[in-house]
Amino acid sequence: MIKIQRVKLGDREIPIDIFPNECPICHSKIEPVVITELVNWLTDAMTNQCHEFEIVSKCPFQDCGRLFISRYNQFSEKKGCVNGYYSLIESQPYGSKVPDFQKQISDLSPLYCEIYTQAIHAETIGLDQIAGVGYRKAIEHLIKDFCILEYPDDETKILKMPLMTCIKKYITDTNILECSKRAVWLGNDETHYERRWLNKDINDMKVLINLMVHWISNLLLTKHYLSQMPEN
Repeated sequence: MIKIQRVKLGDREIPIDIFPNECPICHSKIEPVVITELVNWLTDAMTNQCHEFEIVSKCPFQDCGRLFISRYNQFSEKKGCVNGYYSLIESQPYGSKVPDFQKQISDLSPLYCEIYTQAIHAETIGLDQIAGVGYRKAIEHLIKDFCILEYPDDETKILKMPLMTCIKKYITDTNILECSKRAVWLGNDETHYERRWLNKDINDMKVLINLMVHWISNLLLTKHYLSQMPEN
């Protein structure tokens, strides 16, 4: 059951379902500082009734302290809202959630990290059709950078080679090979007109990317310690 709260906006007390509990920019858990002087009432031109409003709040954390806008709607089916109170729809602007890339991966392929972060941001703000293409591009950069690391003399060939051909020719580790192939299959679905894997989506692709990153990172870390600590 939704517990109704009230926010004081000027001389009015407005019933709402929740206050924003996360800053959309820095993604910290917060109790926002509501700036009641900055409220935008969105009135329906046909009925002259106010079904929505936007309110400006401030992130209380000193390292952020940014202003953001939260939008409330009185008729949000998504939030299970009924007449009589306003339901939080979204807070903007969105800040990218930067993943915590392992050092082995960020050193191997800085551009993979940059592209993957941008794809996450696109997905966060609802650009799902673009996000999938971004994840597919990130996969290619990581795989080719890994293959170039393993076979530096073949860098020119690897850069020009189709990605799947590159995977089959240069990746010998079974876990990396199989996860990479499947990640690319789903990535291709995000770039082509017709989808092949109708029961899979972008979330499955991200799982496969994470598995691929895991196995690559483990392999590089293993090689590092074996080279640093050879047997006597």
